[in-house]
Amino acid sequence: MQIPVSAGILAGGKSSRMGKNKAYLEIKAESFLNHTIRICSCYDDIWISVDDPKKYPDLPYPAAADEKLGYGPVEGIYQLLSHVKHPYCLILATDMPLLEQELLKALEQRLTGREDCLILREAGRIHPLCGIYKKTVIPVLEQMREQEIHKIRPLFEQVKTTYIDLEELGFSAAMVENVNTCQEYEALRERSKVIQ
Repeated sequence: MQIPVSAGILAGGKSSRMGKNKAYLEIKAESFLNHTIRICSCYDDIWISVDDPKKYPDLPYPAAADEKLGYGPVEGIYQLLSHVKHPYCLILATDMPLLEQELLKALEQRLTGREDCLILREAGRIHPLCGIYKKTVIPVLEQMREQEIHKIRPLFEQVKTTYIDLEELGFSAAMVENVNTCQEYEALRERSKVIQ
């Protein structure tokens, strides 16, 4: 039986290394945020995590606003899990503009219902912002927020976490390549002209 999964998009990051909001950067005339929304459109419950709803006036799906501002992914994931309707939520950052729906579905198919987190791993490197989280981790996230723990990785040591390798799923590393700096963005734009 298929396990119901919601989708949660993290759009409210600081983008400090980029110097501007990554959600509105464009590749092939599509913003990173709109790309992520499009590949999640097959889900029946979609929420978008934002730091300030006023910055995102035209979202096609409801926003889950941060209560702790500038806190990082722990806050965004906590808010998304608190709002979605299904027991599991696919969590995605908006800075992976080459990610495709096929990978999301392949990840979802590995969900057994026994894990609290199912996290993508590529060449031994984990990708916490491309994974599936269960609502059962909310109490742990609440503790982390109280203890001022900003990074998400300590969560995985406290709950039942399964890692799934991108190579095993049969997708290329480019799918989860994230864009953090202007140089990375320009390099990606040049490459995307070649692959059009």
